[in-house]
Amino acid sequence: MIRVLKSFDEIGQYRLPFLTYVPRNHETYDISVRIHDQKWPTLRYHVKLSGKTIRIKEFFLDWFFPGFPKSMLKDFSSGYSIIRSREVGENLLFLGKNYRNHDAASFWVHGTMIEMDSNHTVSDDEYEKLTVDLLSSRPDPSRLEKFQFPDRSHFSKGFTSDWYEDQRISRLSWRRTEQVKLPIANGTLSSSGVGFIHIDGGMQEIFVFQANGYSRAIWIEISTKDIKLDHAFYDVRKGTGLFDTELELAEGKGLLVFRKPSGPAVVKIIIGATILTAGFSPGLDLHDVSSFLSKLDDIIALLQQIMDSFPHEEAKS
Repeated sequence: MIRVLKSFDEIGQYRLPFLTYVPRNHETYDISVRIHDQKWPTLRYHVKLSGKTIRIKEFFLDWFFPGFPKSMLKDFSSGYSIIRSREVGENLLFLGKNYRNHDAASFWVHGTMIEMDSNHTVSDDEYEKLTVDLLSSRPDPSRLEKFQFPDRSHFSKGFTSDWYEDQRISRLSWRRTEQVKLPIANGTLSSSGVGFIHIDGGMQEIFVFQANGYSRAIWIEISTKDIKLDHAFYDVRKGTGLFDTELELAEGKGLLVFRKPSGPAVVKIIIGATILTAGFSPGLDLHDVSSFLSKLDDIIALLQQIMDSFPHEEAKS
């Protein structure tokens, strides 16, 4: 259901699985939240910016790699336009055309995906100014620190749609995990849930790791090559508009696509009869990806340790 709000002060009445970022220096109107619905929880509102109307949507992205500018991607890796980016504080702001062919911007902060678009012409500087204002609201990330991916995710609870990426998440059984640590070059990430399905000897598993209250994240998928399951793994490729770097792994065992200098990145690795795909959020650089690849055997053993630790704690309702 959609609830219309008189002001942002009413947001606290609702249990949203993401932090909310609201402007302080821009006029806002048409504020609403979506909760208890077949569609994922969202906060929506409009902002006046230099006489232009900007639509803003905030939510927890759970059907694709964390932090990717999904609304600007027409497929796995190609944008509706060339996607630009600029650093705003510690965050990466993406800019370009979205699926509506509107001037758009998006960024990911503490697990909240914030999408902005307008049917007016909006400059990169104007979107950056609005982003700075949104970030100035500084919600407390500790409010959600105990919640793992299955607690915050909409589709992990069995909700689905006609879109295959939603179905990839909803068909898995999701569990919480212990705080297993995954080391990379610039620190460690903590496990934040696992989803899995086993069919006729084949399997698909998705592991989520995050750090600093979902400021950085790695999403790891492992699938059997010949599993009888649609869309069990992505066709990883450079595409056009987002990634600028493509590297083949040794002995033709995989491919890395990356956006310089600070991500995002995806790596696909063939390991015997399985395919491992890992998505690295913005903020993880090539040193982190290289560190991940150099420790691959240990990481696979860690993933197996997580799977062997069942029964996991159930996700919070």
